[in-house]
Parts: sequence; C-alpha cells; structure tokens
Amino acid sequence: MKIIWSPLAIDRVAEIANYIAKDKPTAAEKWVDKIFSKVEGLISSPKLGRLVPEINKDQYREVIYGNYRIVYRIEEKRISILTVRHGKSVHAWSSSACFLRMYSPLICSLVAVCKSLSRMASASVGSPIASCQCATVN
Repeated sequence: MKIIWSPLAIDRVAEIANYIAKDKPTAAEKWVDKIFSKVEGLISSPKLGRLVPEINKDQYREVIYGNYRIVYRIEEKRISILTVRHGKSVHAWSSSACFLRMYSPLICSLVAVCKSLSRMASASVGSPIASCQCATVN
C-alpha cells in the first residue's frame, strides 16, 4: 500500500500546524510528526480507522488523533488521505453527497496539485510535508 496525500489534506495540516505554532512552535512540530506517524500506520492496517459516520461506506475511514479526524479512502493499491479536520468541524460535511462533491476531481484539480507540489518543493528537505506525495483524489 502507498499513501497519497490530497492537496486539501496537506493544506489542512499546514494550516493547523501554523495555528499551533503561533503559541508553541515545538508543539506544532510534534503535532505534524504525530499526524504523519498515525497515517504511516495505515500502510500495515488500512482498516484501522472507523467508518466515517457521515458517509458510512467501507472505503471511507478516519483515524482520530487528539481533537483531529484524519479522513482517508482505501483504494486497491493506495490509501488517499482526503483531509484533516478538527473534531468539531463535523457540520462542514453533514451529508455524504456534500462530502463526495468536496473531493471530486473537479475540486481537487490539476491547479491545486501544482500549487501543493510547488509548496512541497519549497519546504525544507527534512520536513514530512516536503517528502510526501501529492495527487488528485478520484
């Protein structure tokens, strides 16, 4: 299994880390490391996470880290990380139709991939964000 991060998921991790870093830069760095460690654990156990309650389809799952939901989709040869959300952000995608529209290829377009790849390239070499792969989510 291979892990693929969507542009949205990368952006969300960066936004949350930047917010945490305003008060505690070291805590932000540890938070990012823990998020990436949690996701790496999915390689050996893709069904480790629970079903996403708003969708209730077997391929859409989430793992919880602290107050955050890491939402992913299990595919044949890869796990696509779709987003990272604060647990209280459930209302942002209250129906499965809305959730699926959010991650359609039209929204996760080539422009978003290019923006994320450019940000990844400018990140420091040792950072987990710089070493991750990014692709659109079908």
